[in-house]
Amino acid sequence: MPIPNIPVVFTLFSPPKFRPNPVPISEQLNLTYKISKDTNVTIKLMDVLGNEVTTFLPSEHKTAGEWAHSFPIPSQLNSGMSYFVEIIAGKEIIVKRISII
Repeated sequence: MPIPNIPVVFTLFSPPKFRPNPVPISEQLNLTYKISKDTNVTIKLMDVLGNEVTTFLPSEHKTAGEWAHSFPIPSQLNSGMSYFVEIIAGKEIIVKRISII
């Protein structure tokens, strides 16, 4: 359940900025998010069973504002498979599905 005082806007895209569902990713994951209050942020990659594959960003304190990150996609991921990017900002958790191409 979202916490009203820490809204997070989460955008996930692969160049060029087209966003079908799931988002196709090949070599690099580009994401942006906006937080309205200083908080800790963690970004993880999960498999379809909910197992953590990797942590892109360990818990890191971020100030309010818009943030952008680029992460290399781990080479051991299977092409054609779906994975989930989980962003945790304070007590809010947002999950987006991506597909490795």
